[in-house]
Amino acid sequence: MKKYWNRGVIVLGMIILSFSAFAQTDSTDQDFVTRAIHANRFEVAAGSQAMERSEDAAVRQYGQMLVTEHTTVLEELEKAAVAKKLMLPDAMEENHASILKSLGSLTGNDFNNAFKDIMIKSHE
Repeated sequence: MKKYWNRGVIVLGMIILSFSAFAQTDSTDQDFVTRAIHANRFEVAAGSQAMERSEDAAVRQYGQMLVTEHTTVLEELEKAAVAKKLMLPDAMEENHASILKSLGSLTGNDFNNAFKDIMIKSHE
């Protein structure tokens, strides 16, 4: 689980450092904000599912970290977007919703393994 934590921290740092690229053109800004908000909302929702559905303490703890860290980044992104008068996406991307729905049908180790695989792929 430590490697997941390290990867999560690296991704979080990359997102925060990406704010320097935020001063480019409006379409680039809008594209960045849209993708980043979608990704962070997905991570928060997936982390919430892990906290609710997993019986594995390490998976629940990782889920809590996802919720905490990605909520913080999401709030910062939304503030920056509003300050630049950019549109905030109001719905989750369909592929993210589909992934969350598929996780919702799993239990036990099936859930844990699928969650771990999804988190690795989403942070790559």
